[in-house]
Amino acid sequence: MKGHLSRRSLLAAGAALPMFAQTDAPPGDKIAASLAGTLSRGDPGGFLSHFDRSMPGYTRFRALIEALVNQNEVGSSIDVLKDEGSGGRGTLELDWILEITGKQPDAPGERRHETVRCTLERKERQWLITAIEPLSFFEPPRPSP
Repeated sequence: MKGHLSRRSLLAAGAALPMFAQTDAPPGDKIAASLAGTLSRGDPGGFLSHFDRSMPGYTRFRALIEALVNQNEVGSSIDVLKDEGSGGRGTLELDWILEITGKQPDAPGERRHETVRCTLERKERQWLITAIEPLSFFEPPRPSP
């Protein structure tokens, strides 16, 4: 009987292996949903928490996001086009739509649609975006003359 239980335990452990392997894959859908939600709620801190502060251009990127959110109401929608990776590194290709409306009266609205590419790394227990392109997608709208 004891040997029988051991075999069952091994079978259960073997069945669980694919689940553990999947946890190392980049969690594109989860990250995309959080990025869209935090941006739409006007939460730059929550949005930026998905980014590695040591990524090249982070200071400029943070300034763009803070200006975008502080000056505008932002609607954000993201579909994951590609989610690839292994060994603690990954890439995302996101079909991203931004609906931007200035907070000032009579501010014009702007709709942006772009394929955004991100590089991810697993750092400690979370996935962080270590690069994002194009940064210009997140620039606040320029006032019309």
